[in-house]
Amino acid sequence: MLFDPRPKTRREDLYDFDEELDKFVKALDEPMVLISGLRRTGKTSLILTGLNIANYPYIYLDLREGVRSYADMYKLISRSFSEFIKKFGGLKDQFIKFLSRLRGVSIAGIEVNFSWSPRERPLLTEILDILNDFAERVVKRLVVVFDEMQSVRGSIGFVLQNALAHSYDFNKNICIVLAGSEMGILYNILQNPGNPLYGRAYVELTAPRPKGRGFCTHWGFPSPLGSPSRVRHHFFRPRRQLRGGAGSSPAKLACTQHRK
Repeated sequence: MLFDPRPKTRREDLYDFDEELDKFVKALDEPMVLISGLRRTGKTSLILTGLNIANYPYIYLDLREGVRSYADMYKLISRSFSEFIKKFGGLKDQFIKFLSRLRGVSIAGIEVNFSWSPRERPLLTEILDILNDFAERVVKRLVVVFDEMQSVRGSIGFVLQNALAHSYDFNKNICIVLAGSEMGILYNILQNPGNPLYGRAYVELTAPRPKGRGFCTHWGFPSPLGSPSRVRHHFFRPRRQLRGGAGSSPAKLACTQHRK
């Protein structure tokens, strides 16, 4: 589907990202990678496609709905770990074996559930340490993705940053990927001397801005819009249309829906 708005996972479906993909795959050998860019410019597609190219197992945490409490965080971790077992079924038994060493975790089939009770839940650092042990003994390298990192707010955000700083320093078999669209908040997390991740080196990649004309030419327009001249007129007519918010212009609708 040409304008499928869902994130891409195959290189042939991702237009004009070759340079960024190559850099991202190489950066996965580093402790931490930052993917920045506006919303709907392809950050998630870049991450998922790059991980498939690198053939690394990964745990993906989608933070877009917002995380403001321990309950939010541990529910998200439970869902993400269940998705990992579903996607990487061949690793299920070994992964569950390592998870079972944690307190406050129950596993039924491919469903993982962490307690968020203060007395029962494992520390985030303990979870990351177990993931590192699993990676070291089974898969050698594991990538943990935090998409829209700026959406973790309040005290739980500081707790997560402390856990990531611990993992950066001690878990040599984990690559942390942080992605986000609110760069002021992300840079504050990484560059503010008062924050736990301050001073730690990272590789930064920026999702490229959409190139409407090149994308349409690449995919052989016209299609439903009619003749080539009509397509050009529709996509590139008034500059003022391209300065609106997300979804405000025909060009953005047609030429960025293929990315996330």
